Amino acid sequence: MKSFVETSANAVKEMLAGMPAKSETGNVIAHYELYKSVNHLDGCIVNCGIASEDAFTSFAILRSMMAPKKLIAFEKHTKNLYFDNTIMPYGSLCYETKPVDTSTSLIQLRLLQNNLATDHEFIPDYIADAIPQYLIENPELKIAFLTINLDDYDATLTALQFFFPRLVQDGKLVFENFYKQEEDYHAICDYFHYESIEINNDFDNKGIHYVVKK
Repeated sequence: MKSFVETSANAVKEMLAGMPAKSETGNVIAHYELYKSVNHLDGCIVNCGIASEDAFTSFAILRSMMAPKKLIAFEKHTKNLYFDNTIMPYGSLCYETKPVDTSTSLIQLRLLQNNLATDHEFIPDYIADAIPQYLIENPELKIAFLTINLDDYDATLTALQFFFPRLVQDGKLVFENFYKQEEDYHAICDYFHYESIEINNDFDNKGIHYVVKK
């Protein structure tokens, strides 16, 4: 049985009209349905893994259509593989992470163009540094809705370790790419290895998966 509350046709039409062209319609609607289910909860919305100005704008539009909640978004980084022949006699395959070059100023412009409220924060820094620093500055943080879309084992595990304990009861934890069974999938499985949780999916094993905090 789906835990979603059905969205009216007018609400969907209004929502999609303001979305950037690159938004994935299915995920947008799924996010909206899940957002509605946490409207009554105390806590903010946290997105770990914003990869573009359009992604942030889409997220902010959804938030503006619900009960006002603060939106906090952390930047996504990409993993680049390269061959280093100075480490071992025959070289070694290594990787480095780089920010996706999301423009804070362009985000602010997009928000103004869409007449969105200003209760948003975009954190352009590495997750391993940005999350601990943010919690030092905001130790009272409560989360009603947490989205993780990082495509990286260490970053995903870091986000879970710091943020899942701050998710309020009945809050939603959402994974974008769990079905791909790649790095973030393994981080999620390792984090919840000793816990009995249910990972929900209403999209035939593709798209959004989510956990309800008990």
